[in-house]
Amino acid sequence: MSNYYSIPNKFNRFIILLIALAPVVAYILLGILKTDYNKNITVLMYFGVILLFFYAKNGKPIKFPKYAFFYLLFTIYTYISEFYFLDRDFKTLYLVSNPMMSSLLILIIIENIEIRTKYMNIILKSSNILLIIAFVVILLQQIIGFEFMTDPDYIEKWGGGDLVEGRLPSIYSYISSFAVGFGAIPIFLIISEILLKSKKNNKLLIYILIGLLYAFLTKARWIMLNGLLIFLVLYFNHRKNLTIFYKYLILVPLIMFSSLVFLDAYGLKTISILEERVLDKGKGGMTKGSGSTRLLAFVAFNQVYWDNPILGRGNVKYGMAGTGEQDNKLKKALARKSSQLHVGYLSLFYIYGLVGGLLFLLFLYFILKKLYENAKKTNYYGPFVAFLGFATANLTLVTFTFFEMGLILALLFDKFYINKFNKSKIDRL
Repeated sequence: MSNYYSIPNKFNRFIILLIALAPVVAYILLGILKTDYNKNITVLMYFGVILLFFYAKNGKPIKFPKYAFFYLLFTIYTYISEFYFLDRDFKTLYLVSNPMMSSLLILIIIENIEIRTKYMNIILKSSNILLIIAFVVILLQQIIGFEFMTDPDYIEKWGGGDLVEGRLPSIYSYISSFAVGFGAIPIFLIISEILLKSKKNNKLLIYILIGLLYAFLTKARWIMLNGLLIFLVLYFNHRKNLTIFYKYLILVPLIMFSSLVFLDAYGLKTISILEERVLDKGKGGMTKGSGSTRLLAFVAFNQVYWDNPILGRGNVKYGMAGTGEQDNKLKKALARKSSQLHVGYLSLFYIYGLVGGLLFLLFLYFILKKLYENAKKTNYYGPFVAFLGFATANLTLVTFTFFEMGLILALLFDKFYINKFNKSKIDRL
């Protein structure tokens, strides 16, 4: 029996299909059945990994690459920090509620899954449809209001805001707060590259504008920056003929700005978003607005890091930086101007010290190295650039998990591309 039709492979392909349809699945699970999407998928992934080990054949062990090994060590260290250094009570639920564990499980599944073109076409078509729907929904949220198709609990937690400042979640509010970016932008990059390879230039230009407008309407700066990585995809694909790249580099911003002016004329306040969310005009400019919180992060980090430089302070602040407990020294260093160290890598070393920080950076280095080496062979750079977006997002975000729909599919497409390349190489022999 071919491994493609084995029980573990069928089961794990089903899991990834659920992840590819995350906005729909999450709405059914959380919106209707009132049960958490991420926890349910994580439980399924535990079964998927157990099946892999149970059905593993002699002489064909489970693949566990170097980058997964370093992420495993990092995950173990976060547990040590949480339950030994901070002396918190361990609860079984933590095994399914911790997104780091989910990230580790999906790495193992993708590394060991067998996929074919027909399956990937289903993933591609469903992803394309969802991305178009995501754009339409975020446009309607800007017109009608934040509440349109948004999880009520998400609204209560994150608030609505006005047309200029309010962050819009599109169809991703039932998944996680980061899914609006990591759920959509990696897929936008991958599909854009596929259109580019197919020489569908007009469709590609429209798709790029849709992706950039989507990123802009989220009003989250890190998502806007991730969206701009499309130019890196264009560069890699046209680096032997930079004239085409320069054409996009000039044409896309011009059409994009014209679109903002057009939408602003119809009351969508897109020019105000540009002034306030991008240029920080109301706060005295970028250096005094969002830029100042990043500068503050470096100052505060220097004041608090050296108390626990090797092992870290532990997870005691907000978001990824905490559980609601207060670190009074950090709170004082931030001087009420920010809720956390708004540079992800500074938070990484503050929370987990040199030990945890280096483990995470080694994971990032080896997975990006692998993705880049694969891209050079296959000439498909979308997956690499998509995951590079995760690395660059941590210059402003604080997240050490990549259990997000778009990032997972980026790893899946990378596997598909390299498998296809290796097969064609064998066929030529």
